[in-house]
Amino acid sequence: MPAAPRYVEVAVNSGRPQRGTFTYAIPPLLAVRVGDGVFVPFGRQVLQGIVLALTESPAVAAPRPILALLGEERLLGPEQTALVRWIGDAYLAPAFAAAALFLPPGFERKPERLLRPAPLSDASALQHLSERERTVLDAITARRSVEADALQAALKDGAIAPTVRSLVKKGLVEERYALSRPTVGPKTETLLSLAIEEGTARAAIAAWPRSRRSRQADLLERLQVGAAPRDEARRLAGARDSLERWLRQGRLMVPDGDCVRLAVDPAAVDSAIASLRRTGPERRQVALLEALLPGPRADAPARQEANATGADVDALIADGLVRRQTRVVARDPLAGRAVPIVAAPALTEDQGRAYEAIAEALDRAVETRPQHRKEGPIFLLHGVTGSGKTEVYLAAVEHARDQGGWAIVLVPEIALTPQTVDRFLARLPGRVAVLHSGLSAGELHDQWERVRSGDADVVIGSRSALFAPHPLPGSGGGAERGLHLALIIVDEEHEWTYKQTDPAPRYRVREVVEEYCRLTGAVAVLGSATPDVVTATRARAGQYRYLELPERVRRTDPADPASPLETAALPSVEIVDMREELVRGNRSIFSEPLAAAMTTALERDEQVILFLNRRGVATFVCRTCGEARGCDRCSIPFTYHRALPGLAPGPPGVGDILRCHECGRTAQPEGRCPHCGSDRVRPMGIGTQRVEEEVAKTFPRARPLRWDRDTVAGKDGHRRVLEQFIRGDANVLVGTQMIAKGLDLPAVTVVGVVNADLSLRLPDYTGPERTFQLITQVTGRAGRGPQGGRVVVQTYAPEHYAIRAAAGHDYEAFYAAEVAARSRHDYPPLGRLARLVYADRKPARARDVAANMAASLLEDRDRRGLLGPEVLGPTPAFLARRRGLYRWQITLRGADPLPLLRPVDFGRGWTVDIDPVSLL
Repeated sequence: MPAAPRYVEVAVNSGRPQRGTFTYAIPPLLAVRVGDGVFVPFGRQVLQGIVLALTESPAVAAPRPILALLGEERLLGPEQTALVRWIGDAYLAPAFAAAALFLPPGFERKPERLLRPAPLSDASALQHLSERERTVLDAITARRSVEADALQAALKDGAIAPTVRSLVKKGLVEERYALSRPTVGPKTETLLSLAIEEGTARAAIAAWPRSRRSRQADLLERLQVGAAPRDEARRLAGARDSLERWLRQGRLMVPDGDCVRLAVDPAAVDSAIASLRRTGPERRQVALLEALLPGPRADAPARQEANATGADVDALIADGLVRRQTRVVARDPLAGRAVPIVAAPALTEDQGRAYEAIAEALDRAVETRPQHRKEGPIFLLHGVTGSGKTEVYLAAVEHARDQGGWAIVLVPEIALTPQTVDRFLARLPGRVAVLHSGLSAGELHDQWERVRSGDADVVIGSRSALFAPHPLPGSGGGAERGLHLALIIVDEEHEWTYKQTDPAPRYRVREVVEEYCRLTGAVAVLGSATPDVVTATRARAGQYRYLELPERVRRTDPADPASPLETAALPSVEIVDMREELVRGNRSIFSEPLAAAMTTALERDEQVILFLNRRGVATFVCRTCGEARGCDRCSIPFTYHRALPGLAPGPPGVGDILRCHECGRTAQPEGRCPHCGSDRVRPMGIGTQRVEEEVAKTFPRARPLRWDRDTVAGKDGHRRVLEQFIRGDANVLVGTQMIAKGLDLPAVTVVGVVNADLSLRLPDYTGPERTFQLITQVTGRAGRGPQGGRVVVQTYAPEHYAIRAAAGHDYEAFYAAEVAARSRHDYPPLGRLARLVYADRKPARARDVAANMAASLLEDRDRRGLLGPEVLGPTPAFLARRRGLYRWQITLRGADPLPLLRPVDFGRGWTVDIDPVSLL
């Protein structure tokens, strides 16, 4: 029988970009598994770590031992641990950063070293202590248990660490490790409830002590018998003016000639008499008991209603009348979402074929899982905009759930999450969890725990949702009933938001999904109307299975989400050459065809979307010298944001600001150019804010609404804007890229692409692909209802193949032209890329360090006889200065860059991006 491994490889949370793991020894009697969290010594510190591997032979001589486990529960399962190691290797990422993708919210906490006196078995050990040792031991004993840093702060007279080590060695002090208090955890509330039966409580209320003397109560009891003469009433009242004051109040008694009588029914006075005869605490305690008669109540509202204090609650608990309990309160971002349940509609023939292929793969995965056969298949679901890809997703998720599996559904933007969640809630009520960065820390914690416990088996979110927790054996969750990861769906898979850019690991979702499926046997579906060129190439090569939805569909009854589907035409697209508009003297933002289409749609009470690639108003430019005022920390100009809408372009007004869209820095616009002193400083160009203003001025029927990062503050900002537009509060939606993605807006009949060729003007190989995708996707927002749709694309490059292919809904034409263009330079999918950027506050050092790295890479490549990749640069990065740092870039192109880069020790200041989606 082989010996148990004695060593572990640990990813340590050191705060440094260390790619490798560290070797530690396993102490005797400590059981350690792959995926466990551990405390480890790291230099003079104690840090968190995750065990990524067990080994019988250490990588270093005499490794230090693990100090303790973080807890009994394993943090990562076997497949997750294997994926962490793959991510670290594939993206040259720090090991702990890769592991942290899977860790629960609030995991990263400071380890604390706790000291406590050890049981004393031999008193003679105390006889030979130094004065310093006795002082420290007395301080620890007095506190019973104390954190080492807190003890150091309390003693104040020199370092205690050597003394503590001596006391531990002598067996007088024990030390253990724990994590500091979590920054986020379950939310709890205190409940108050009756500890006795309701009938018993009512009897207790009726018999409650009445310890206070009250002349008003005496008079009220007399008046219950009948009216009393005023003289008798004054005598009972005692003080001369008391009776007159009570009569003026008129609530309980009123004058009746020379007599005084009750103002209410005699039987109704009993409670008032009881209240008058009770002290303040007696009244408050009775009121609290009455408040709890209907059932348990939250502590604070119940006490507020009864005007009771904590002491009143404690008194009732001591008397055995009230019980105090604590319960966990779920912070659910989906709470209050009234989504009607919808039956699944019949799928179209094309949808049915796609679903059957996915279902068959899911069935086969279940059959082979007992034999531990992995490598689940990956499908590319290529469907035109509006073809009903979501219906295929829903059917596949329901099938996976029927098999006892769970599913992850990824969307490219938080903005799309609300609509997607509603679609899934309508079909799978109570089983959906949401994970994305827009949630509060508490909501994220509770949603994460729902998934981990198996209470939710459909996870929807942005790219981070890919790392949702598995129900682990022993977690008390779904693992006990065989819950397994069955299906991963990546909607709009082409979107570049599926690439993590900062911080590391800079992973690409598609590649991680591919490896995840290899490890778990899960099935993946990548869906898009405009697949990424690399994805499409893999499908054509047979690496992915290709499914197609070639026709647009819509509900026969738009008001009934369960009505049958029917085919529909794609919207007509008109390309407008803005050069010709200028020749005709049209200086407006809106071409004549777009203005005419908008006017017609608004007259018919239809809706319009205007898409452009820029938020804000414009760049603030001097019309004398042509200089634009730029951010002094980044090499880009400020963007002008007008405070008051509806104003014509002109000198800046009160409250207007300039904002850097890179670092967020703001400045006040000045009336004079800082370069030449001219007062001819005006906004140039257009942004969403400017378009919104022009819409309001140009179209009397328009009610414009802007949707960009500046208008969606708060976690529900996207939902609020979307709901406003769906309700019809606005009829023109002006926005940036988020409105081009996946939204289903049946009332939209006209889409205007204001500046179609902006991406073509950037020095990046993906420019044509992004242009094609954006135009195609935003075009897909039009004509989803029975009225049909029309799209107007405004451009200064009407002959470009990306624009013409998008206007013709012709992916094949675009794909052929794009692959041919990329083949000339070995760009993906024909080759691979890596982007290395060095940043420094000193421009000369940034240039020199980058130049030395490029020379070293070339020398190493040639010395090792590697056939590639090309090493291009260094050159100043497209954004040559960012947040005060000067940036130089090296590009590796062609052959796989990892063999060349793996041995390189990149220090601070370097950013390493493998397979970047952009070279800007």
